[in-house]
Amino acid sequence: DDDDDDDDVPCIAHIFIWTGFKMMTEMLHSLSVLAFSAQFVGYFLLSALIEVYFFRAQSQREKSWKIQPNGWKKWPGIRARNNGIVLSFPVLDFFFRNEEEGRHSKHRTFATLNLIISSLFALTVTELTIRGKSGIKEAAIGTGSSVCEIGFGLGCALLLQSMLEYPWHRLMHTRFCYKRMHKYHHEYKSPVVYCDLFIHPLEAIGYYCILYSPAFILKNIPKESFLLYMAILGVFGVLDHSGVDIRLPWFLFSYEAKFHDLHHSKFNVNYAFPFQWPDALFGTLYKSS
Repeated sequence: DDDDDDDDVPCIAHIFIWTGFKMMTEMLHSLSVLAFSAQFVGYFLLSALIEVYFFRAQSQREKSWKIQPNGWKKWPGIRARNNGIVLSFPVLDFFFRNEEEGRHSKHRTFATLNLIISSLFALTVTELTIRGKSGIKEAAIGTGSSVCEIGFGLGCALLLQSMLEYPWHRLMHTRFCYKRMHKYHHEYKSPVVYCDLFIHPLEAIGYYCILYSPAFILKNIPKESFLLYMAILGVFGVLDHSGVDIRLPWFLFSYEAKFHDLHHSKFNVNYAFPFQWPDALFGTLYKSS
């Protein structure tokens, strides 16, 4: 009889987990689940595209596209082309660990956890918006939000994020915060794709609060503005740490991935993200020749 009771335990546990998952999904709007999935899958797709197109297809022409050319053997975590593993997602390090690949021992844990956390932020903000608890309005173009309104909302969101991110990043470089959190992110002096999410989770949560702050600080921001804002910062966040020399001089205040790459190599310059004007304003802007 005792054996029968033991056999029932896994079954009961499975029922409990499945019931909890079902209750959670029933409580959430389908758009909230979609936001989680878009954030999660979108990161993998963009990062994979960069790895395949640059780090694999053009590995022998590194000097033509890499900001800091140093040879593929010094690309932390980017697996050799002929090892049978197609991509270098940090989560795969749980299953295919190779100490010679140059990743920090906590990279796989921090990167995986931070991607889940960022996706949960997307889910939560979407759910709060649907329930009318954010400053995002749902009117579409032609029914309330003009192109000018969308552009203005986008500009306000980018401005707010830049104004909050710069002092936050400077705070992370104080002795107390750097020693306990930010030093992990500076492990890599020459970042490559997948290095962006190697951040202490507490620091990541702090930045995600800044990232999503326009949804609550700004009032009646069109949803199109917020979606564009999130797409822009999501893409630039990956590009900033890709090590690929990508420049968009025509985009708003201009953008170049080299700007943040220099922050990793020089340490105490170029704190802003994604645009350079806060560093120009506060005297921390650095441009190499």
